[in-house]
Amino acid sequence: MSCQTHAKNMEEPYEGTSLELAVVGKEPDVREKQLNFSEISLEELYNTPTDKYDAVFIMKEHLSEASKEKYIEMYRDKEMPFFFVESKASHVPFIKMENPESYEQTAEKIDDTQNFISGILYVGGEKEYRSWKFSYPIQDSEIIRDNVQGIYSAVFKVTDDLK
Repeated sequence: MSCQTHAKNMEEPYEGTSLELAVVGKEPDVREKQLNFSEISLEELYNTPTDKYDAVFIMKEHLSEASKEKYIEMYRDKEMPFFFVESKASHVPFIKMENPESYEQTAEKIDDTQNFISGILYVGGEKEYRSWKFSYPIQDSEIIRDNVQGIYSAVFKVTDDLK
């Protein structure tokens, strides 16, 4: 397992190639135009070929459902990056564990309010994965939550690097 935290270079928009992105929930408001978002349910995603999307975003309203065991296995099997938007439980409820807890139980313990997006990508088997945390910017010791477009840009850059 490796974890990377991204907080710098968020001022610059993603200028890379076109990306095919699945979104479980409502498409995010981003400044980039070269992105193709497809709104899809978790069930539809479960039955979608791995190579159809460069990454998947699961929005806040769907995190509880996304932590069900059926989908945790999907994240491992699909071998593409999954990003969890506004997860107060980081990526923890979305990985395979011996005694899994619900998203709500994990969120209550972790209460991650500094990171806007958490991500995982399984590589080479069910126990090895990479993870990311994309934090809200901090200015004058205050967390700035009103402009998340730069955070999305950082996620798009990581996604492009993984292609």
